[in-house]
Amino acid sequence: MKLIACLYSLLVYSSLLKSQVVNEFMSSQISKQNVGAIINYEVGSSGFSNAFINKFIFGGNIDSKFKQDNASKINTNNNFGYNYQYGMHALIGKNDKYSYLISVNQYNFINAVYIKDAYDLILNGNQPYVDKLKVLSGTKFTQLQFQAYKFGILCHNVDSSANIGVSVALLNGQNSMNFELKKHTSIYTNINASEIQLTANGQLNYISQAKQNLLEFNGVGGSIDLYFEGHYKTKKKHYKNSLIISVTNLGFINWINNTKNISVDTTVYFRGYTIKSTLDLTDSALAKINGDTVLKKITKSNKNNFYTTLPVNVLVMHKFNWFKNVVFYAGGRYMFHSNYNLYVFAESEFKINNQLSISTQIGYGGFSYGNINIGCSYNSQKWYAKICSSNLQSLLLPDYTYYQNVFMQLGYKF
Repeated sequence: MKLIACLYSLLVYSSLLKSQVVNEFMSSQISKQNVGAIINYEVGSSGFSNAFINKFIFGGNIDSKFKQDNASKINTNNNFGYNYQYGMHALIGKNDKYSYLISVNQYNFINAVYIKDAYDLILNGNQPYVDKLKVLSGTKFTQLQFQAYKFGILCHNVDSSANIGVSVALLNGQNSMNFELKKHTSIYTNINASEIQLTANGQLNYISQAKQNLLEFNGVGGSIDLYFEGHYKTKKKHYKNSLIISVTNLGFINWINNTKNISVDTTVYFRGYTIKSTLDLTDSALAKINGDTVLKKITKSNKNNFYTTLPVNVLVMHKFNWFKNVVFYAGGRYMFHSNYNLYVFAESEFKINNQLSISTQIGYGGFSYGNINIGCSYNSQKWYAKICSSNLQSLLLPDYTYYQNVFMQLGYKF
């Protein structure tokens, strides 16, 4: 009951889900044979505070004062990132030298780079910025949703001191959108607001009819995961230290169904519509104006296949067993093909008893700035569970923090 109360109280203060992209081979640190499930979530920004993120996710009134307060925190260039993963795995095999991995995971990624001028226009419209040029170049948005069916092997005690794992995955691509505004993209509203000049140079690749269900199929791809865990002992200490290196989602997806590619490189002057008759106000007439007259004339489009390179997650971590009941970790995480900056961290884990532990992590980087993470883990003869989160900081200091996450794990050893 104490364990349930501890996990429940931490979950209440957490609210949401995610820690890092998980390599299932790490469960071998608990048991060579186990089955488990994980849920991960993280969201962060270098410009949006947790107060803004909470209202964006859970809903709430965003009034003029709130917009102005948040606008003071926006930089010229800003990052936004969202990662969400959940899945199940089995690490099996009675052989002391090998274990075999089978897993199914659902991945959801959003990465965005947004310019301060873009933030101003989206939240306030163009009316407050008459006779001003708002530059939108550099704005990027990437959304990726896919499933991974993994099969791998983990070799134990390689050269008597290391575990090495490799897995391959078949990917089912469900949804994708890649949007980028390139150089010289801007919008200008003249001084009497009678004309808008839009200079556009951009590219959009997306799935045009994606549905929100697990059976959706629009692309196919492949990826590999790599894992290394090496152990050593210091001369003065008998406790075993470890170096852990993990690489996940090294791969790509080829989008083949419902694809659409749009490019634009032009300047448009908008002076409104001239209405000669009330018949011009019918839905069909307006639809023709919006679709045929504007989009088709200024853009080029096709339905060719396109490729997406996955965000590759690399984790390097050192584990120090210097004391009997305390374990220290130090390392870094980086995600290629995304706007994720190098995240460096230090973590300490304290064993309360043989089954229950608590941990604290301090880090800097990633999608935002600093981060403080707390966690609780349970490890019995047959069961293990873990939950950790930084959402407490988003509840206590929402206006001054920019990141929130939760990681939850539950497994059975056999």
